[in-house]
Amino acid sequence: MRPKRRPDVRALVAAMLLAACGSSGGGTAAAVTTACDGAACDARCEGGDLAACARAAELYYDGKNGHALDMARSFQYATRACDGGNPHGCTFVGLNHQDGLSAGWDPAKAIAAYEKACRGGAGTGCFNLATMYSGGQGVTVDLAKADRYKRDAAAAWTAACHGSEPRWCTNAAFLMADADGKGGPSPATMATMRALEQRACDAKVLVGCTELARLTMQQGELAPAAYVDRQDQLCGQGEVTACVAGGALLLDGQRVPRDAARGIALYRRGCDAGDRNACEALGVEEGLGEFVAKDEAAAERHLTMACDRASPRACQAIAKVRARAGDAVAARALLERGCHMGDGEACGVLGAMIAAGTGGPADPAAALPWTRLGCQQGYGPACDSLIERGLDLPIPPEFTGQFYREACGRGVARACTPP
Repeated sequence: MRPKRRPDVRALVAAMLLAACGSSGGGTAAAVTTACDGAACDARCEGGDLAACARAAELYYDGKNGHALDMARSFQYATRACDGGNPHGCTFVGLNHQDGLSAGWDPAKAIAAYEKACRGGAGTGCFNLATMYSGGQGVTVDLAKADRYKRDAAAAWTAACHGSEPRWCTNAAFLMADADGKGGPSPATMATMRALEQRACDAKVLVGCTELARLTMQQGELAPAAYVDRQDQLCGQGEVTACVAGGALLLDGQRVPRDAARGIALYRRGCDAGDRNACEALGVEEGLGEFVAKDEAAAERHLTMACDRASPRACQAIAKVRARAGDAVAARALLERGCHMGDGEACGVLGAMIAAGTGGPADPAAALPWTRLGCQQGYGPACDSLIERGLDLPIPPEFTGQFYREACGRGVARACTPP
C-alpha cells in the first residue's frame, strides 16, 4: 500500500486540539466536563443525569484509552442529552448527522443540532457550523456566516475558560492563533494564548500542557529536544495530541535529529490509545515504508481504525488501495464515507467512478450529485467536470472566476471563455 501523501500533521494536531476530539473529520467533537467516566457515565445517564449522557456520547464517539468505540450508542446518548436541553449533547447529534456516522448524513439536521448547541453556549456547536459554511460541507460556502459562528465560538469558549471550565481555554487560544492575520500572533496575543494554555494545564487539562510546550518552544524558551521529551511524557499520560506532536517533530528531523524509531513509537502509542490522527499518521508511514518497515496489512488496519473514527483522509487512502486491488465496490463505499465527512476529493473521485461505470453501471445522472458536492467543497477537478458539461458551479459567485481560470489552466477549453 502506498498512500498518495502523508497527512498534514500540523492540521492533524490542530484538529486534535479542538477535538480532545474534527477535520480532521468534518466536525469537531465537544469535550464534556463531568466527573463520570466509563460505565459510570452510562449508569448516571440512565438515572437522568444529562451531563453524564453527553459525556457518555463523547466517550463512545472517541473510543479512546480503552473505551469502546460505538457511534450508534454515542448518538443514542447524545440524543437523550440534547432532547433534555444539554447543549454538548446537541453537538454530538450534529456530528453524527454532519459526517453520516451512525445517523444518516443530513446537513440540515446537523445545522439544526449545532444551532441548538451554539445557542446553549456550547462553543463547539458554533465552531462546527463555521467549518460547514467555510468548507461547503453539505451547504454552499458562506464566509460571512462562517466568520460569525467562529466569533460566537470564541466568545463561548472564552467565557467557559474564565468561568468554571478551563478545558475550553485551549480552544479559545487556538482561535486566537490567526486572529492577527497572516503574520501570525502578535507578542501580546501570544502572551494571552500562553496564559490560556497555562490555565488549562494548571487545571490538569493535558492538551493545554501540550500546547503550552509548543508555544514556549516557538518563542525560543524551550529547546526542541526538551519539547519532544515533554510531549513523550504527556503521551504516556494518555494525552494523544502529544503523541502526534512529538512524533511529527522526530520524523521531520529539522529541529531535532531525526529519530524514526522513537517517532513511529509515539504514533503507535497514540493509535493504540484509539486516536484517529495517530492511526492515520502511523498508517501512512507504514504504507510509505520510509521510516518503518513497509507493511501494507498494518497500514490498512491502522487507516481503517482512523476511518472508523471519522478521518475522511484515511477513508480515501483505503479506497485507493481497494480500487487498485480491483474492489471498486468497496472503494466506492469508502469514498462515500469520506465525502460525507467533508473530503471534496472523495466526492469528486466517487462521481467520476459512477459516471465511468467503475464498480457498477455507468450512470452520469447518479454521478452528478457527488460531483457537485466535490466542487462545492473546493475540489477543482469536480468543478472542471461541471464546466465541461456547461453546468453552474455550486459555489459563491465571487469565487467562480477563480475556478474558471484554474480549470482553463488545467486544459478545460470551455473554462477559458467563461459565461
